[in-house]
Formats: sequence, structure tokens, C-alpha cells
Amino acid sequence: MSVNVLDLMELESEGVDVDLRGGEVLRHFQTLLSSRRARAADFLSCAQSFESAGLDHEALSACDEAIRRDGLYWEALVFRAELLLGQFIRLDEGGSQREAADRALSDYRRALSFAGTASVDLVRGYAVALLLAGAYRDCAEVVERVLPGYHTLNGEVESDLRYVLGCAYVFLGERDKAAKAFERMKELDADNEYALFGFAIGSLVSGEADPSRCEDGLPAELSASLRRLREQGCGSFLDVARALA
Repeated sequence: MSVNVLDLMELESEGVDVDLRGGEVLRHFQTLLSSRRARAADFLSCAQSFESAGLDHEALSACDEAIRRDGLYWEALVFRAELLLGQFIRLDEGGSQREAADRALSDYRRALSFAGTASVDLVRGYAVALLLAGAYRDCAEVVERVLPGYHTLNGEVESDLRYVLGCAYVFLGERDKAAKAFERMKELDADNEYALFGFAIGSLVSGEADPSRCEDGLPAELSASLRRLREQGCGSFLDVARALA
């Protein structure tokens, strides 16, 4: 009897053994490959289950098949981009995984060409991908371009975009613009911890102030991330992402 992928995702939350769950999804994936009636959405569900089981290589294969069956399926392009970015964050050493980052950016651009900028999550994901890839100017331009059209967004979404924008300006060396973005985050929410974290990153990168002054207002996890950045260096947003992870 074939295994429903949604059932497998439910099993995951119940703590079922990863190897068993991954094996079941793999058998289901093989069944789908031999079916002419299998939809692109079925393969995306498989990819999500593979990723939940820690099988990223298989998740990428399932995404590839979803896109092969429906080249306009932008949700599969986005999920593949997220997988590739995860690979880039974990494994890149001196540009060794640059191809993964470039492929992720390409997938995001294709998705945007199909879906447009109506999906805030899609635009936000693309901006973060640019930030991780070190394309700071492109990142800032994307966020600055879309923010005026998102004037009806809730504060949390705007704050996320401002954080991305502020970080891009930090690594471009444009501290005033970075500070303006982080200040706007505080206007939206005076207790926003990531606004303070953004200021701390700016101080650390510029070397013009002691970032430890911001630590008192940070929760334990962000404070630990800041200490890691001080110890290991903060030469790119990729370093920030790794410290946060």
C-alpha cells in the first residue's frame, strides 16, 4: 500500500525514526516517478518530507522532478532555492559553494518572473538570498523598490524587510542608511530585538563602537550570536547567518 506524504509529515511530528520515515518517502517518490498521473505538487510534497527527514539531496531531486513536470510551478522553484541556500550556508568555504548560491538566485528570479512581486514572502526570500550571496547593492535596491508598494503591510513584515535592508547597508559601509532602517524597525516596535542586533552588527563591522554595549538589551540567543561574531569575525552576512544558526 502506498504511503501518503501528508501522513508521513504527521509521523515526523510524533518522533518516528528518521531513517524509517525517509525510506518510506523514498519508496513513495519512486512510485510517483513511474506514474504518468503524478502531479508536480506531489513531488513538491515529497521534497518537503525529504527535507524534514534531513535528506536534502533527495529533496533537491524531488524538486527537480516537480519543476520538470511543470516549469511554471514557482513554489517548487522557491523551495529548491531554499534548499540550495541551506547548502550554501552550511558548506561554503571561500566560495566553494558559490554555484549553489547562484542557482538559488536564478530560481528566485524565475519564480518572480512567474508570480511577480505580489507575494511578499517571495520577495523577502529573494532579498535574503541576495544578502547571503553578498549581492548587497542588489539586495538594497530590491527592498527599496518594493517597500513603497507594500505600504499596507503589517508591521512585522515591514520590519523584516527593514532588517534585510539595514544589513545590506551595513555591509555596503553606508551606516547612516543602515541606522535609518533599524530606527524604523524600532518605530514599528520599540521592543524589536533584531533592530538592536542590527545596530550591534553595524558597530562590529565598522569598528567605530563597542557592540557589547548592545548586549544588555538582547535575549540570550542573540547575545550568544553576537559574541560568536566578535570571536570569529563578521566579514559578510553569511557570517551573521551562521552565527544565528
